Amino acid sequence: NFQLPNMDTEKENIVSPPKAPNTDDDLETLKMLNGGSLPISSKPAANGGPPDETLQQKFARFKRERQRERKLNKFVSNTALKDRDENFRNRLREKFIQISKKYIGIPYSAKYHQDPSSEHYNAPLYLDCCGLIRRVLQDLKEDFGFRIGRWNQAYQFDSLPEILEYDQMKPGDLIFVEGTYNNPKARKQKYDILHIEIFLGNEKSIGARIQKGVIKI
Repeated sequence: NFQLPNMDTEKENIVSPPKAPNTDDDLETLKMLNGGSLPISSKPAANGGPPDETLQQKFARFKRERQRERKLNKFVSNTALKDRDENFRNRLREKFIQISKKYIGIPYSAKYHQDPSSEHYNAPLYLDCCGLIRRVLQDLKEDFGFRIGRWNQAYQFDSLPEILEYDQMKPGDLIFVEGTYNNPKARKQKYDILHIEIFLGNEKSIGARIQKGVIKI
Protein backbone atom coordinates (compact mmCIF):
# COMPACT_ATOMS: atom_id res chain seq x y z
CA ASN A 1 0.00 0.00 0.00
CA PHE A 2 1.20 3.51 -0.73
CA GLN A 3 0.55 5.60 2.38
CA LEU A 4 3.71 6.44 4.14
CA PRO A 5 6.02 7.14 7.12
CA ASN A 6 6.15 9.51 10.06
CA MET A 7 7.30 12.54 12.05
CA ASP A 8 6.60 11.95 15.75
CA THR A 9 7.70 14.61 18.24
CA GLU A 10 7.30 12.56 21.41
CA LYS A 11 10.37 12.23 23.60
CA GLU A 12 12.00 8.83 23.82
CA ASN A 13 11.37 6.84 26.97
CA ILE A 14 14.29 6.31 29.33
CA VAL A 15 15.37 2.70 29.17
CA SER A 16 17.26 0.54 31.65
CA PRO A 17 20.83 -0.52 30.83
CA PRO A 18 20.73 -3.01 27.94
CA LYS A 19 21.75 -6.64 28.16
CA ALA A 20 24.31 -8.02 25.79
CA PRO A 21 22.70 -9.13 22.51
CA ASN A 22 22.26 -12.89 22.27
CA THR A 23 20.21 -13.64 19.13
CA ASP A 24 21.33 -14.20 15.57
CA ASP A 25 19.49 -11.04 14.46
CA ASP A 26 21.24 -9.03 17.18
CA LEU A 27 24.65 -10.33 16.14
CA GLU A 28 23.94 -9.55 12.49
CA THR A 29 22.90 -6.04 13.49
CA LEU A 30 26.13 -5.56 15.44
CA LYS A 31 28.16 -6.84 12.52
CA MET A 32 26.46 -4.26 10.31
CA LEU A 33 27.26 -1.51 12.81
CA ASN A 34 30.91 -2.58 12.99
CA GLY A 35 31.72 -3.01 9.32
CA GLY A 36 31.03 -6.75 9.12
CA SER A 37 32.81 -7.97 12.27
CA LEU A 38 32.06 -8.28 15.97
CA PRO A 39 34.47 -6.26 18.15
CA ILE A 40 35.65 -7.77 21.42
CA SER A 41 36.16 -4.44 23.11
CA SER A 42 34.88 -0.89 22.83
CA LYS A 43 35.94 1.12 19.80
CA PRO A 44 35.44 4.67 18.57
CA ALA A 45 31.79 4.64 17.63
CA ALA A 46 30.43 5.02 14.13
CA ASN A 47 27.07 6.47 13.14
CA GLY A 48 27.19 9.43 15.49
CA GLY A 49 27.75 7.66 18.82
CA PRO A 50 30.16 8.79 21.58
CA PRO A 51 33.87 7.93 21.08
CA ASP A 52 34.05 5.26 23.82
CA GLU A 53 30.64 3.69 23.17
CA THR A 54 30.56 0.02 24.18
CA LEU A 55 29.12 -2.75 22.04
CA GLN A 56 26.02 -2.94 24.26
CA GLN A 57 25.51 0.83 24.19
CA LYS A 58 25.87 0.87 20.41
CA PHE A 59 23.28 -1.87 20.05
CA ALA A 60 20.88 -0.13 22.46
CA ARG A 61 21.23 3.12 20.51
CA PHE A 62 20.52 1.28 17.28
CA LYS A 63 17.38 -0.31 18.79
CA ARG A 64 16.12 3.04 20.08
CA GLU A 65 16.64 4.60 16.67
CA ARG A 66 14.67 1.81 15.01
CA GLN A 67 11.83 2.21 17.51
CA ARG A 68 11.80 5.97 16.97
CA GLU A 69 11.69 5.51 13.18
CA ARG A 70 8.70 3.16 13.49
CA LYS A 71 6.85 5.69 15.64
CA LEU A 72 7.57 8.41 13.12
CA ASN A 73 6.32 6.24 10.28
CA LYS A 74 3.03 5.38 11.97
CA PHE A 75 2.43 9.01 12.86
CA VAL A 76 2.87 10.26 9.29
CA SER A 77 0.90 7.37 7.78
CA ASN A 78 -2.07 8.19 10.00
CA THR A 79 -1.94 12.00 9.87
CA ALA A 80 0.17 13.48 7.07
CA LEU A 81 -2.30 12.97 4.24
CA LYS A 82 -5.56 13.39 6.16
CA ASP A 83 -5.95 17.05 5.25
CA ARG A 84 -5.06 16.52 1.61
CA ASP A 85 -7.88 15.87 -0.83
CA GLU A 86 -8.17 13.02 -3.30
CA ASN A 87 -6.93 15.15 -6.20
CA PHE A 88 -3.76 16.01 -4.32
CA ARG A 89 -3.14 12.35 -3.51
CA ASN A 90 -3.73 11.27 -7.10
CA ARG A 91 -1.26 13.88 -8.36
CA LEU A 92 1.24 12.67 -5.78
CA ARG A 93 0.80 9.08 -6.97
CA GLU A 94 1.48 10.19 -10.55
CA LYS A 95 4.56 12.12 -9.49
CA PHE A 96 5.81 9.15 -7.46
CA ILE A 97 5.60 6.94 -10.54
CA GLN A 98 7.20 9.54 -12.83
CA ILE A 99 10.18 9.96 -10.50
CA SER A 100 10.60 6.18 -10.14
CA LYS A 101 10.84 5.81 -13.92
CA LYS A 102 13.75 8.24 -13.89
CA TYR A 103 15.81 5.44 -12.31
CA ILE A 104 15.14 2.81 -14.98
CA GLY A 105 18.48 1.26 -15.94
CA ILE A 106 20.19 1.86 -12.58
CA PRO A 107 22.07 -1.31 -11.49
CA TYR A 108 21.16 -3.24 -8.35
CA SER A 109 24.42 -3.37 -6.35
CA ALA A 110 28.12 -2.64 -6.82
CA LYS A 111 29.14 -6.05 -5.44
CA TYR A 112 27.71 -7.74 -8.55
CA HIS A 113 29.72 -5.51 -10.89
CA GLN A 114 33.27 -5.60 -9.54
CA ASP A 115 34.76 -6.80 -12.82
CA PRO A 116 36.06 -3.77 -14.76
CA SER A 117 34.63 -5.32 -17.93
CA SER A 118 31.09 -5.11 -16.51
CA GLU A 119 28.84 -2.52 -18.11
CA HIS A 120 27.95 -1.27 -14.64
CA TYR A 121 31.41 -1.35 -13.07
CA ASN A 122 31.99 1.76 -10.91
CA ALA A 123 28.53 3.16 -11.72
CA PRO A 124 27.66 6.47 -10.00
CA LEU A 125 24.54 4.98 -8.39
CA TYR A 126 23.24 1.56 -7.35
CA LEU A 127 19.73 0.87 -6.01
CA ASP A 128 18.28 -2.40 -4.76
CA CYS A 129 14.52 -2.93 -4.39
CA CYS A 130 14.00 -0.98 -1.16
CA GLY A 131 16.70 1.50 -2.20
CA LEU A 132 14.57 2.55 -5.17
CA ILE A 133 11.54 3.23 -2.96
CA ARG A 134 13.69 5.16 -0.47
CA ARG A 135 15.35 7.22 -3.20
CA VAL A 136 12.05 8.27 -4.79
CA LEU A 137 10.56 9.17 -1.41
CA GLN A 138 13.64 11.22 -0.59
CA ASP A 139 13.30 13.01 -3.94
CA LEU A 140 9.70 13.84 -2.96
CA LYS A 141 10.21 14.51 0.74
CA GLU A 142 8.85 18.05 0.40
CA ASP A 143 5.68 16.72 -1.22
CA PHE A 144 5.17 13.97 1.33
CA GLY A 145 6.23 16.07 4.29
CA PHE A 146 8.69 13.59 5.80
CA ARG A 147 12.02 11.87 5.17
CA ILE A 148 11.91 8.07 5.19
CA GLY A 149 14.43 6.08 7.23
CA ARG A 150 17.25 4.02 5.76
CA TRP A 151 15.87 0.58 6.63
CA ASN A 152 14.80 -2.24 4.31
CA GLN A 153 11.53 -3.48 2.79
CA ALA A 154 10.25 -4.89 6.12
CA TYR A 155 10.61 -1.42 7.66
CA GLN A 156 8.81 0.08 4.68
CA PHE A 157 6.01 -2.47 5.15
CA ASP A 158 5.82 -1.50 8.84
CA SER A 159 5.31 2.13 7.83
CA LEU A 160 2.01 1.46 6.03
CA PRO A 161 -1.39 1.52 7.75
CA GLU A 162 -3.26 -1.11 5.73
CA ILE A 163 -2.97 -4.10 3.40
CA LEU A 164 -4.89 -4.02 0.10
CA GLU A 165 -6.31 -6.77 -2.06
CA TYR A 166 -5.22 -6.72 -5.69
CA ASP A 167 -8.54 -5.36 -6.96
CA GLN A 168 -8.22 -2.43 -4.51
CA MET A 169 -4.79 -1.34 -5.73
CA LYS A 170 -4.09 1.86 -7.64
CA PRO A 171 -0.98 2.91 -9.56
CA GLY A 172 1.59 4.09 -7.02
CA ASP A 173 0.74 1.47 -4.40
CA LEU A 174 3.57 -0.74 -3.18
CA ILE A 175 3.81 -4.47 -3.87
CA PHE A 176 5.51 -6.59 -1.21
CA VAL A 177 6.74 -10.08 -2.11
CA GLU A 178 6.69 -12.67 0.65
CA GLY A 179 8.80 -15.84 0.58
CA THR A 180 11.44 -17.95 2.27
CA TYR A 181 14.97 -18.79 1.17
CA ASN A 182 15.90 -22.30 0.06
CA ASN A 183 19.36 -21.75 1.51
CA PRO A 184 19.14 -22.67 5.23
CA LYS A 185 22.06 -20.32 5.96
CA ALA A 186 20.23 -17.30 4.56
CA ARG A 187 18.98 -14.88 7.19
CA LYS A 188 15.22 -14.98 7.73
CA GLN A 189 13.54 -11.67 6.87
CA LYS A 190 10.94 -9.99 9.06
CA TYR A 191 7.42 -10.97 7.91
CA ASP A 192 9.25 -13.10 5.29
CA ILE A 193 9.20 -10.02 3.03
CA LEU A 194 11.96 -10.41 0.47
CA HIS A 195 11.16 -7.81 -2.19
CA ILE A 196 9.24 -4.61 -2.94
CA GLU A 197 8.10 -2.91 -6.17
CA ILE A 198 5.84 -0.04 -7.29
CA PHE A 199 2.52 -0.97 -8.88
CA LEU A 200 1.90 0.76 -12.23
CA GLY A 201 -1.49 -0.74 -13.07
CA ASN A 202 -2.43 -3.21 -15.83
CA GLU A 203 -0.40 -5.97 -14.11
CA LYS A 204 2.82 -3.96 -14.48
CA SER A 205 5.30 -2.79 -11.86
CA ILE A 206 8.70 -1.15 -11.63
CA GLY A 207 11.50 -2.38 -9.40
CA ALA A 208 15.02 -3.70 -8.92
CA ARG A 209 14.31 -7.42 -9.01
CA ILE A 210 17.52 -9.05 -10.26
CA GLN A 211 20.79 -8.79 -8.34
CA LYS A 212 22.92 -8.59 -11.47
CA GLY A 213 20.30 -6.61 -13.36
CA VAL A 214 18.91 -3.09 -13.39
CA ILE A 215 15.70 -1.29 -12.42
CA LYS A 216 13.05 -1.96 -15.03
CA ILE A 217 9.32 -2.33 -15.66
